[in-house]
Amino acid sequence: MATLTIALIGMAFYIVYHTSKRAVPTRFLKIERWFYYNETKTKSLSIMLLFIALSLAIILWGVAAGVLTFFVVLMTWGSLIVILSPIRVFTIKHLSVLFLLSLFSELFYL
Repeated sequence: MATLTIALIGMAFYIVYHTSKRAVPTRFLKIERWFYYNETKTKSLSIMLLFIALSLAIILWGVAAGVLTFFVVLMTWGSLIVILSPIRVFTIKHLSVLFLLSLFSELFYL
């Protein structure tokens, strides 16, 4: 559940990042171009994802700790995406593998 919450926050910020005019969409990923050219739909999708992630964090850790954890994770993801996305360190494949490894370790080793 924590992995899902953290992944939703990261995905929502990544989507919002691609609505920026400074973010240049890649030629290869159609989804990034869709994010870039459909700004209003993309922002509403990311707000929905952030609301779901905040709700999951509150359910998982309680109100005060959930809100605090949500904002700490949001700031961490935001910093990483803003710094590392322009130099193309993040790819969908890397993030998918990281998410799956984290999810399996949370489910099977706890």
